[in-house]
Amino acid sequence: MSSITIESNIGSEANEICRIIAKELDFDFVDRIILSQIAKKMGSTVTALVENENYAPSRLEKLSKKLQIILDKSPIYSVGGDAYTGPGIENILSKTYVEIEQMPLTSAVELNEKKFISSVNEVVKDLADIAKVVILGRGAGLILKNRKKVLRIAINLDKENRIKNLIKLNGINFEESQRIVSNSDEAQKRYFKRAFNCSPFDPNMYHMIYNKSLFTVEELAMNIIKLYKDFINSEIYRNA
Repeated sequence: MSSITIESNIGSEANEICRIIAKELDFDFVDRIILSQIAKKMGSTVTALVENENYAPSRLEKLSKKLQIILDKSPIYSVGGDAYTGPGIENILSKTYVEIEQMPLTSAVELNEKKFISSVNEVVKDLADIAKVVILGRGAGLILKNRKKVLRIAINLDKENRIKNLIKLNGINFEESQRIVSNSDEAQKRYFKRAFNCSPFDPNMYHMIYNKSLFTVEELAMNIIKLYKDFINSEIYRNA
């Protein structure tokens, strides 16, 4: 299945870019928050709605149904009991890199870092199997690095502009925004080192790394769309 993975750093406006790409290509878009929403929507309620012939399920609900089997076999799914109220996989999948570091090795879901990494890898691989999808973050490009039909993109932006973006988006002061960016960057680097033994923006791991400061959100999204269309017409893709 054809997919696009995008890795970015906090404040780089990657969410907006991914949403445009997914809409233009008619792909599903998945980030850590949507993974959490999918997990919350799983179960009998969603199944009953989808089976009702008079009900038109949303795209998110359709993807939720596909992912139910995947998450059922996850080593951390349902250990915490009620997946809707948590602690459960929906809470785990929504964690930021900073929050991952802060989680105790022993918790209500008996989580440890190796299980977390293993579970995320499993979900990302299965997502790429079942749907045309744009996956943001979670090291998806590195998880899927051996799949020739996956376009791997990274989006970087200088720290100063990311701080400004967080101030504008969240209405926080400069010092708080600076602290969030610094903590997130360091946690992301440590996570990638432990999970993949490389940096988040290792040039050997991506088809293209973009400098967001040279593009508007719309320009960068359209650039990636064009790259993807060239990619699926390439000999490597056709022979995969």
